Amino acid sequence: MSESKAETPKIKRIADLDVDEEMIPTQVLLPEKYYRKLNGLALVKESSKGAIVREALRDYFEKQERIIETPKGSKVADGVLNEILKECRTYWGNFEIEGENGFIAMAKERGLTLKDLTEEQFERVADRLVVGYKGYAEKPTIDEFIGKLSELEPTEEQKDLLREGLGEEEHSEEEWGESEEEEGEEEEEEEW
Repeated sequence: MSESKAETPKIKRIADLDVDEEMIPTQVLLPEKYYRKLNGLALVKESSKGAIVREALRDYFEKQERIIETPKGSKVADGVLNEILKECRTYWGNFEIEGENGFIAMAKERGLTLKDLTEEQFERVADRLVVGYKGYAEKPTIDEFIGKLSELEPTEEQKDLLREGLGEEEHSEEEWGESEEEEGEEEEEEEW
């Protein structure tokens, strides 16, 4: 009797690592060659075949989500861009451009370049950059400011759009300052 026990091979029980999630039994038909590869991979990885299939499906779904959320013609996902724009907002509603928590550093860290953005994405970035420009205590010139962004490789068209947006901002601030001065002059005239 002891001889028959020695003859039966011992089967190693492989734990399924996804037991903490709710599992739904399913049946899948695979070509025999894939089934053999899956079986061999399970032995090598010391993982269940089901865990390997679930991992492959997770990777596939994540890849599909990245494709879906990346606008056509863009190399940058909207989610990534929105996250950067959100992280660069300050408590008081300003927009941090420089420094370790600024837009330039965050974009470089994530490999984002301005030339890779769609027109719509760049418009959102440009709006935030104008807000950040207004927040400078000592404003650089528009060309100096655009020079700071050169690390992010803006296109010539994007530079022109920024110049236009920042130029309009400067003119509106100058007009506002002039109207205050005019009001002050009118009040002085009335007092005489």
